[in-house]
Amino acid sequence: MTIMILGAGVMQAPAIRIAKEMGWTVVCADGNRNAPAASDADRFLHIDLKDLEGLEEAARNLQLAEGLDGVMTAGTDFSASVAWIAERLGLPGLKYRTALNATDKIRMRNCFRENKVPSPRFVELSQEMVYTHETKEMPYPLVVKPVDNMGARGVRKIFTADELEDAVNKAISFSRTGRAIVEEFVAGPEYSIDALVSDGVVTIHGLAERHIYFPPCFIEMGHTMPAVLDDKKKRAIEDTFKKGVAALGIDNGAAKGDIIYSESGPVVGEIAARLSGGYMSGWTFPLASGMESTKGALKIAVGQKPDFYDGSYKKVCAERAFLSIPGTVKSLDKLEQAYNTDYVNDLFLRIDEGDKVNFPVNNVEKCGNFISSHEDRKKAVQSAEQAAARIIVRLDENDISTAAFLYGEKDWPQDAFALNNTYTAAAYEDLTGEIDFSFENVKFPAFQPVPLSDLAYETSRDWQSRSLEEVFREILAITGMEETSRSEDRRAQAYFWRAVIKGSIQGGLWFFDRFCSN
Repeated sequence: MTIMILGAGVMQAPAIRIAKEMGWTVVCADGNRNAPAASDADRFLHIDLKDLEGLEEAARNLQLAEGLDGVMTAGTDFSASVAWIAERLGLPGLKYRTALNATDKIRMRNCFRENKVPSPRFVELSQEMVYTHETKEMPYPLVVKPVDNMGARGVRKIFTADELEDAVNKAISFSRTGRAIVEEFVAGPEYSIDALVSDGVVTIHGLAERHIYFPPCFIEMGHTMPAVLDDKKKRAIEDTFKKGVAALGIDNGAAKGDIIYSESGPVVGEIAARLSGGYMSGWTFPLASGMESTKGALKIAVGQKPDFYDGSYKKVCAERAFLSIPGTVKSLDKLEQAYNTDYVNDLFLRIDEGDKVNFPVNNVEKCGNFISSHEDRKKAVQSAEQAAARIIVRLDENDISTAAFLYGEKDWPQDAFALNNTYTAAAYEDLTGEIDFSFENVKFPAFQPVPLSDLAYETSRDWQSRSLEEVFREILAITGMEETSRSEDRRAQAYFWRAVIKGSIQGGLWFFDRFCSN
């Protein structure tokens, strides 16, 4: 068997590995000539995955020269490119129009509406339209998205018409076709589903809880599989998803869905004609179930039947991300300690020393991910969260974007710590209330921090679920600073605590490196 896999990145690595384990010849195509999994394939083709004619020509040449049995992708937004090749070359797969239905959110929503699949109300916008006129019948809040991108790029929740123009223009900038979709916001917990579809029969291969944070953006800080649901809700979610799969016309291949469980029941966020990215199909589902859904997707791609899956789970698997405030990576500390956390299976690092980092506004700007598994749900979740909390992205003290984040005025994101203890919050406000936080020509030699009042009783937690006292003690341990009970330099204390409250451990370490080091 010879399989053509579109993409040679991290998310396609399991497909490449499994195909080779089955003795198949693997040919990968990717627009990135340095794609990390390119060397794992038997052959690599440097082709932009949007270049339909180029992909078709390469696939046809391969078919004529030595035979080609199928084409597939996983974790990319190029299921339409897969379908184009399959349809033009007479290979197993979806019709091209079906793949477009599952790629273009306007086509997708129309399919759902025509087939009475629960999904949000929507309108399509492009730059020549009057945005406020087109959306005048839609109540706020609304969600604005590009019609044809993934990873939450350009996605934003808005609350008033004043935000509409900026949000739509941003979404359009992320669209390959210059269009945005504006949807009603649907509140409720979110779930991800992977499935294989063989001759129209949908078999669920994973149902996970999604953990979404940082509105008005939609940043997925991880997922946990399997989702904890009663039988009625689980069946309703799966039935709604299957109805959506049928509405799009997906009859052979893979399907990935995002479902919101609203007050009125399941609502389809979207369904793609591929296996999921986000480490679900390639890592967390195999760890949780003992099954490789990727193997089934490969078999379907060459016209074979996938292996039977009975829907059972052997373990709980948790994936958690870690992130950074803006700046330049100076060092990545405690990597080994984090990776050696009990029950951690994998670490995926997306950054390196010298890289510019930002607080994520989409799901491709996170710094990395940990995956843990255990028979006990609590242990699996704690393992992934503890590992993500242990790693420290230390930032260059000379990058003023970090200073602007810590000491400038900003509306988003909220502070690392939203103080909820009355005495701690009052002490912080009293300390920082009248300080002019300039950061040029500022030095605090021999600085000793004074703990905020009631620090041990402050229950707020930062982005990685660390308490304020834990963060304070960690900063002292790393820097060698010694706390004191009294200080005459209120300005220095204000600078320190402002950095910690705004930026957690990263803020405290940046303060030390910038203002206290020689």
